[in-house]
Amino acid sequence: MTTQSATSTTPGESAPTRRRLPVAWVALIVFGSIDLLWCRYAGLTFLNLDRILVATVLMIVVGRVYGAAGRSVRLANMAHYAGLWIALTAIGAILTYLAATVRFPMRDAELAAFDGWLHFDWVAWFHFVAARPVISLILGLAYSSLFVQVLATIFYLSHTHKPQRNEELWWTAAVALVATAVLSAAFPAAGAGEYYATSDLPHLTYLPHLMALRDGTLVQIALENMQGIITFPSYHTVLAVLLVYVYRGQGRIFLGVVILNILMLLSIPVYGSHYFGDMLAGALIALLSICLVRAATARSSSAQCSESSRRIERADALPPPLPIKQAAPTN
Repeated sequence: MTTQSATSTTPGESAPTRRRLPVAWVALIVFGSIDLLWCRYAGLTFLNLDRILVATVLMIVVGRVYGAAGRSVRLANMAHYAGLWIALTAIGAILTYLAATVRFPMRDAELAAFDGWLHFDWVAWFHFVAARPVISLILGLAYSSLFVQVLATIFYLSHTHKPQRNEELWWTAAVALVATAVLSAAFPAAGAGEYYATSDLPHLTYLPHLMALRDGTLVQIALENMQGIITFPSYHTVLAVLLVYVYRGQGRIFLGVVILNILMLLSIPVYGSHYFGDMLAGALIALLSICLVRAATARSSSAQCSESSRRIERADALPPPLPIKQAAPTN
């Protein structure tokens, strides 16, 4: 997985990192195939996925047209990464639903005990937020900002000619999503709101889906009705960390992203019904994903540099061309 810039039509512009884009699509095809096989095994059917396919293909076509024609590298970047995110979101969401069918024992008691060991009182924090409408509104908006943040980030990084950062965000998010789905299958939980029987919590819309997947009564799921059903680890926390990471060195914008995502982190226990342990696990997964992607990128870049060096050495080893004999002038 390497980063490579293509020729641009405007000085200073960077084209999508084309060498890793095909690898990203191959990865999506692999995980999409796993989803398909697992769906058949689990007896699940997901409806209206043709909309995802149409949107993804449209983004690919726009990216190809604008990239090949050289009309706008920025727009080509935005289309490429928008298509990748659309496909990743759908494939990842299906994977989390399939993970819930594993039906391992619920781990709410252990997660609540871990919160107690950390001296985090979820009920007290919930009532603190619920009793303050302004704080509740701010945190609710911050929690709901995740989708908008991802879209804004694709636009900003494409507009400022940073396709490497777009690539970095997508790959770290993809690696973290797979890890999150696997861990959610191994350590399922209903969530803090359900465990503490908080009757006035309106954010448990995911719970009927989770329980129906576990007891086998949910076999058809429409795309528009899918919910974020993972409790442990918190994927909101994963993306909060990754978003801050990709904005590093961006001045005032970085500061704004930090503030927004701190607010989002504060909102996660209440609006996501997460234990504090869920958030710690999400942060750890984000950091590990960053390390893995950086290591893979560095290794690939090193291999590419080595190959370039070998080509130069082979060229230097070639014998010099024979001099061209000039014909003697005639009188």
